[in-house]
Amino acid sequence: RLPLYFDPAGTGYVARTAGYQLSLDHNRAAIGFGKDSLTLQSHACLLTGCLPAVHGIRDNLGYSLSPAVETLPTLLGRNGYATGGAVSAIVLSSGSGISRGFDFYDDAVEPTEAHQVVGRVQRPGDQTAAALEAWIDGVASRPFLAFLHLYEPHSPYTPPEPWKSRYADSPYDGEVAAA
Repeated sequence: RLPLYFDPAGTGYVARTAGYQLSLDHNRAAIGFGKDSLTLQSHACLLTGCLPAVHGIRDNLGYSLSPAVETLPTLLGRNGYATGGAVSAIVLSSGSGISRGFDFYDDAVEPTEAHQVVGRVQRPGDQTAAALEAWIDGVASRPFLAFLHLYEPHSPYTPPEPWKSRYADSPYDGEVAAA
């Protein structure tokens, strides 16, 4: 059972946690919150409904998702959903266990230079979105979970055009607009 996502009454609404709820009506899931500002740790919270002390991930590197913790994709997969994800940051690579339960998980994020700092190993969000959209095209006739992670905005703030010119004084806002 997932603490955040479990629906014991079969109502379409899951157990409420901290005043939030997740609706699975009409193949849409809404409202998920991460516990931390660290990418991997926060996404593990989103996908398990558990805090770091339970899911086992305490930093972006060196930790793996506990095999004892069920994930939302696993739960939905057992209930007939296709599950797919695409991510824009190397810290969300499948080696951490974060991809557990996904039928499709695109984590093709590679360094672009030698000795690149791990926090800079990312791919543009439009490429990540295109990978997930291609997967969705193949499963759209059935219920599905589509998980999209975009790395914008993170430093260095280098939005693509036309947002780079429109937000020349605030490249952060340019990255938000681009995403």
